[in-house]
Amino acid sequence: MNRIIPCLFGLGLALVGLPAAEAAESAAPAPAKPDRGAFVMAAKVGGVAPFNGLDPFLVGVAELGYVAPWLRRSFSLLVDVGYTVPSTSGTESDPRVEGGSYAWTLTHKQLVIAPTVNYRFTSLGRFVPYVGIGPRIYLVENVTEGRAGQAVIADTHERSTEVGVFMPLGAQLALGPGFLLGELLFEWGPLDHVATGESHSAGGTLQLGYRMEI
Repeated sequence: MNRIIPCLFGLGLALVGLPAAEAAESAAPAPAKPDRGAFVMAAKVGGVAPFNGLDPFLVGVAELGYVAPWLRRSFSLLVDVGYTVPSTSGTESDPRVEGGSYAWTLTHKQLVIAPTVNYRFTSLGRFVPYVGIGPRIYLVENVTEGRAGQAVIADTHERSTEVGVFMPLGAQLALGPGFLLGELLFEWGPLDHVATGESHSAGGTLQLGYRMEI
Protein backbone atom coordinates (compact mmCIF):
# COMPACT_ATOMS: atom_id res chain seq x y z
CA MET A 1 0.00 0.00 0.00
CA ASN A 2 2.80 2.37 0.84
CA ARG A 3 4.33 1.75 -2.59
CA ILE A 4 1.04 2.15 -4.50
CA ILE A 5 0.29 5.67 -3.22
CA PRO A 6 3.59 7.27 -4.44
CA CYS A 7 3.16 5.56 -7.79
CA LEU A 8 -0.37 6.88 -8.21
CA PHE A 9 0.79 10.32 -7.11
CA GLY A 10 3.61 10.31 -9.68
CA LEU A 11 1.23 9.13 -12.42
CA GLY A 12 -1.13 11.98 -11.62
CA LEU A 13 1.63 14.53 -11.89
CA ALA A 14 2.65 13.09 -15.24
CA LEU A 15 -0.90 13.26 -16.56
CA VAL A 16 -1.28 16.86 -15.38
CA GLY A 17 2.00 17.89 -17.00
CA LEU A 18 1.35 16.14 -20.32
CA PRO A 19 -0.99 18.82 -21.83
CA ALA A 20 1.42 21.57 -20.77
CA ALA A 21 4.29 19.81 -22.56
CA GLU A 22 2.18 19.36 -25.70
CA ALA A 23 1.18 23.05 -25.59
CA ALA A 24 4.83 24.07 -25.26
CA GLU A 25 5.74 21.99 -28.30
CA SER A 26 2.88 23.43 -30.37
CA ALA A 27 3.88 26.97 -29.36
CA ALA A 28 7.48 26.48 -30.49
CA PRO A 29 8.27 28.66 -33.57
CA ALA A 30 8.39 26.90 -36.93
CA PRO A 31 11.81 26.77 -38.56
CA ALA A 32 12.46 29.88 -40.68
CA LYS A 33 12.22 29.42 -44.45
CA PRO A 34 15.37 30.25 -46.41
CA ASP A 35 15.35 33.65 -48.13
CA ARG A 36 15.07 33.11 -51.89
CA GLY A 37 15.25 36.79 -52.80
CA ALA A 38 12.49 38.63 -54.67
CA PHE A 39 11.38 39.41 -58.18
CA VAL A 40 11.11 43.11 -58.99
CA MET A 41 8.86 45.19 -61.23
CA ALA A 42 8.59 48.95 -61.45
CA ALA A 43 7.25 51.81 -63.54
CA LYS A 44 9.18 55.09 -63.77
CA VAL A 45 8.90 58.42 -65.54
CA GLY A 46 11.80 60.82 -65.87
CA GLY A 47 12.92 64.18 -67.12
CA VAL A 48 16.10 64.16 -69.20
CA ALA A 49 18.57 67.04 -69.52
CA PRO A 50 20.72 66.08 -72.55
CA PHE A 51 24.21 67.42 -73.13
CA ASN A 52 24.13 66.95 -76.91
CA GLY A 53 21.99 69.89 -78.08
CA LEU A 54 18.55 68.25 -77.88
CA ASP A 55 15.82 70.00 -75.93
CA PRO A 56 14.92 68.54 -72.48
CA PHE A 57 12.42 65.70 -72.78
CA LEU A 58 10.47 63.05 -70.87
CA VAL A 59 11.04 59.29 -70.86
CA GLY A 60 8.87 56.39 -69.69
CA VAL A 61 10.56 53.31 -68.24
CA ALA A 62 9.45 49.77 -67.33
CA GLU A 63 11.70 47.74 -65.03
CA LEU A 64 12.03 44.00 -64.31
CA GLY A 65 14.62 42.23 -62.20
CA TYR A 66 15.63 40.14 -59.23
CA VAL A 67 16.93 40.91 -55.74
CA ALA A 68 19.43 38.28 -54.57
CA PRO A 69 19.13 37.01 -50.97
CA TRP A 70 22.85 37.36 -50.19
CA LEU A 71 24.06 39.86 -47.60
CA ARG A 72 20.55 40.91 -46.52
CA ARG A 73 19.39 41.47 -50.11
CA SER A 74 22.16 43.95 -50.87
CA PHE A 75 22.48 43.09 -54.59
CA SER A 76 19.92 43.37 -57.38
CA LEU A 77 20.03 42.74 -61.12
CA LEU A 78 17.56 44.95 -63.00
CA VAL A 79 16.71 45.60 -66.64
CA ASP A 80 15.16 48.93 -67.64
CA VAL A 81 13.39 49.41 -70.97
CA GLY A 82 12.69 53.04 -71.85
CA TYR A 83 11.22 54.84 -74.86
CA THR A 84 11.25 58.50 -75.78
CA VAL A 85 10.91 60.75 -78.85
CA PRO A 86 12.77 64.04 -78.23
CA SER A 87 13.23 66.62 -80.96
CA THR A 88 14.99 69.86 -81.72
CA SER A 89 14.98 72.39 -84.56
CA GLY A 90 16.95 75.28 -85.95
CA THR A 91 18.01 77.22 -89.05
CA GLU A 92 21.22 77.15 -91.08
CA SER A 93 22.67 79.61 -93.57
CA ASP A 94 23.37 78.25 -97.03
CA PRO A 95 23.73 80.49 -100.14
CA ARG A 96 22.85 77.54 -102.39
CA VAL A 97 19.18 77.47 -101.34
CA GLU A 98 16.31 79.90 -101.83
CA GLY A 99 16.49 82.78 -99.36
CA GLY A 100 20.03 81.85 -98.31
CA SER A 101 18.94 79.68 -95.36
CA TYR A 102 16.88 76.63 -94.50
CA ALA A 103 14.99 75.39 -91.43
CA TRP A 104 15.34 71.88 -90.11
CA THR A 105 13.71 69.64 -87.48
CA LEU A 106 15.34 66.56 -85.96
CA THR A 107 13.16 63.87 -84.33
CA HIS A 108 15.17 61.39 -82.28
CA LYS A 109 13.28 58.12 -81.66
CA GLN A 110 15.08 56.14 -78.99
CA LEU A 111 14.45 52.72 -77.43
CA VAL A 112 16.87 51.97 -74.58
CA ILE A 113 17.60 48.61 -72.93
CA ALA A 114 19.69 49.01 -69.79
CA PRO A 115 20.71 46.07 -67.57
CA THR A 116 22.31 47.13 -64.31
CA VAL A 117 23.77 45.67 -61.13
CA ASN A 118 22.85 47.64 -58.00
CA TYR A 119 24.31 47.61 -54.51
CA ARG A 120 21.61 48.39 -51.94
CA PHE A 121 22.26 49.74 -48.43
CA THR A 122 19.63 47.61 -46.67
CA SER A 123 20.76 48.24 -43.08
CA LEU A 124 18.65 51.42 -42.82
CA GLY A 125 15.30 49.66 -42.65
CA ARG A 126 12.46 51.14 -44.72
CA PHE A 127 14.78 53.62 -46.47
CA VAL A 128 17.15 51.90 -48.94
CA PRO A 129 19.71 53.96 -50.93
CA TYR A 130 21.46 52.24 -53.83
CA VAL A 131 24.09 52.76 -56.50
CA GLY A 132 24.58 50.83 -59.74
CA ILE A 133 26.36 50.57 -63.05
CA GLY A 134 25.64 48.87 -66.35
CA PRO A 135 25.67 49.03 -70.14
CA ARG A 136 23.09 51.04 -72.04
CA ILE A 137 21.93 49.79 -75.46
CA TYR A 138 20.42 52.44 -77.73
CA LEU A 139 18.19 51.54 -80.69
CA VAL A 140 17.94 54.86 -82.50
CA GLU A 141 16.12 56.29 -85.49
CA ASN A 142 16.77 59.90 -86.48
CA VAL A 143 14.30 61.61 -88.81
CA THR A 144 15.46 64.94 -90.25
CA GLU A 145 13.01 67.26 -92.05
CA GLY A 146 13.85 70.55 -93.77
CA ARG A 147 12.42 73.45 -95.72
CA ALA A 148 14.14 76.17 -97.73
CA GLY A 149 11.62 78.91 -98.47
CA GLN A 150 8.70 77.14 -100.13
CA ALA A 151 10.81 74.14 -101.12
CA VAL A 152 10.61 71.00 -98.97
CA ILE A 153 13.87 69.14 -98.42
CA ALA A 154 13.46 65.36 -98.58
CA ASP A 155 13.32 63.64 -95.18
CA THR A 156 16.37 61.72 -94.01
CA HIS A 157 15.94 58.51 -91.99
CA GLU A 158 18.92 56.95 -90.22
CA ARG A 159 18.94 53.95 -87.88
CA SER A 160 21.69 52.60 -85.65
CA THR A 161 22.36 50.51 -82.55
CA GLU A 162 24.87 51.95 -80.09
CA VAL A 163 26.22 50.79 -76.73
CA GLY A 164 27.03 53.19 -73.89
CA VAL A 165 27.21 53.12 -70.12
CA PHE A 166 25.21 54.60 -67.24
CA MET A 167 25.26 54.88 -63.45
CA PRO A 168 22.09 55.27 -61.36
CA LEU A 169 22.07 56.79 -57.86
CA GLY A 170 18.78 56.29 -56.11
CA ALA A 171 16.76 55.47 -53.00
CA GLN A 172 13.51 53.71 -52.26
CA LEU A 173 11.14 54.15 -49.32
CA ALA A 174 8.67 51.50 -48.20
CA LEU A 175 5.16 52.79 -48.91
CA GLY A 176 2.11 50.54 -49.04
CA PRO A 177 2.78 47.15 -50.65
CA GLY A 178 5.88 48.42 -52.45
CA PHE A 179 8.41 51.23 -52.56
CA LEU A 180 8.33 54.84 -53.72
CA LEU A 181 11.61 55.52 -55.53
CA GLY A 182 13.66 58.44 -56.76
CA GLU A 183 16.63 58.01 -59.07
CA LEU A 184 19.28 60.24 -60.61
CA LEU A 185 21.24 58.65 -63.44
CA PHE A 186 24.06 59.75 -65.67
CA GLU A 187 24.54 58.23 -69.11
CA TRP A 188 26.89 58.35 -72.07
CA GLY A 189 26.86 56.66 -75.44
CA PRO A 190 28.19 57.39 -78.96
CA LEU A 191 25.90 58.55 -81.78
CA ASP A 192 27.31 58.95 -85.29
CA HIS A 193 24.84 59.68 -88.08
CA VAL A 194 25.34 61.36 -91.45
CA ALA A 195 22.66 64.02 -90.90
CA THR A 196 23.79 64.96 -87.39
CA GLY A 197 27.50 64.11 -87.52
CA GLU A 198 29.45 62.58 -84.69
CA SER A 199 27.62 63.12 -81.41
CA HIS A 200 26.76 61.40 -78.11
CA SER A 201 23.85 60.62 -75.81
CA ALA A 202 25.34 62.07 -72.63
CA GLY A 203 22.87 63.49 -70.18
CA GLY A 204 21.36 63.43 -66.72
CA THR A 205 17.95 62.02 -65.84
CA LEU A 206 15.79 62.44 -62.74
CA GLN A 207 13.24 59.64 -62.40
CA LEU A 208 10.36 58.95 -60.03
CA GLY A 209 8.42 55.73 -59.81
CA TYR A 210 6.99 52.86 -57.81
CA ARG A 211 8.67 49.47 -57.32
CA MET A 212 7.24 46.13 -56.19
CA GLU A 213 9.28 43.25 -54.75
CA ILE A 214 7.44 39.93 -54.89
